[in-house]
Formats: sequence, structure tokens, C-alpha cells
Amino acid sequence: QQCPISVVPVSDAQVKTLRDSRMQLAVDLLRSVVSQDPTQNVFLSPYSIFSAFQLLFFASSGRSEEIVRKLLHIPDNLTKNDVAGIYALEREQNERNKNTTNKYELDSASKIYVQQDMGIRDCVKDIFSNEYSSVDLKHHLEYTREKINEWIERQTRNMIMDCIPAGFLDSSTSLLLVNAVYFKGLWKSEFFEENTSL
Repeated sequence: QQCPISVVPVSDAQVKTLRDSRMQLAVDLLRSVVSQDPTQNVFLSPYSIFSAFQLLFFASSGRSEEIVRKLLHIPDNLTKNDVAGIYALEREQNERNKNTTNKYELDSASKIYVQQDMGIRDCVKDIFSNEYSSVDLKHHLEYTREKINEWIERQTRNMIMDCIPAGFLDSSTSLLLVNAVYFKGLWKSEFFEENTSL
């Protein structure tokens, strides 16, 4: 059976279209978060959230795919292959940017941990080999939790430890979508550590 997704070359116009989709999601997120408590400062990464949900988009089909497409504001004129091509292009650009000297470091990574007997096609996992991991959530919950926490710790340079607490996962868990962001840089206006929290 043919793989339902492949990475294809994309145009600048297609990249812009998906960038506009990402911006719309950012507006949606900011509205939602700020409406909960308008007096609080907000720091979030819409890019990271969008990238994480793209992985769900790539693995989904049918009604699930429609729901994720709508959530991400991906227009119908962009095929799943187009979105995969843009994702791969941005992933390559991000890797190149890691090797340049900047005044800051910004890394974002997403990963889906999926129960090993769930139906994500091997070809999808092959295309996005760093983003999908089959795990045994039914029989090895604690081991899986430790492995996920280790991945988060690596991505955040040990700034976030034990993100997933003991007891968070149970045998009914079949999929975890995880995103980690690492930022190191100087702020124009510094934060006071005692006024920050996760």
C-alpha cells in the first residue's frame, strides 16, 4: 500500500501560506491564554505548538486529520505532502542555524510517543524518524516515563527535570505529544527569578 505522505518540494508561496496559518494559531492561542487572566504576563511558543501538532496532522487521517487541519488553519489548497515538505525545509534551516554563532540559542523539538501496537504507518515513522517513537505504554510505564523525561532533559539542557511525574501515565495512555523549548539569551528587560514560575 502506498504511503499517504511524502516530502515534496515547495514554493515560497506555499511556505508563506503555512506561515500565515501558524500566525493565525498564534493569535488564537494568545487570545485564549490572555482571556484566562489578562493581568498576567504570557510567554509561549506558538511555533513550537504548531510544529508539535503538525506531527499529529502527519499521522492522522479521515476525521482526525480534518480536525487537526482546522485547528492549525491549514487551508485545503495545501496538501499533507506540501506541509511535510515545508516541515522538512524548516527542520533543515533550523539545523543550519544551530551551527551559526548568535547572541542567543533557541531550540524547539517535538516528539510523539505512541503505543507500539497503534496504527501509525512505518513509512510515516521513516520520514519523521526523529519525531516518532514506538513505546510499550501498556507494560513498561515507568521505563517509558523515564525515557521521555530524559529526552526532555536533553532538549532543555537539563533545565526541565522530571517533567512527567510518577503516576501521570497509566495503562490507558496510548499517545503522548511532547514539545520542549530551550532558550538562552539576554533579555532587553531582565526577569527577576523570584517572579517567574513554570
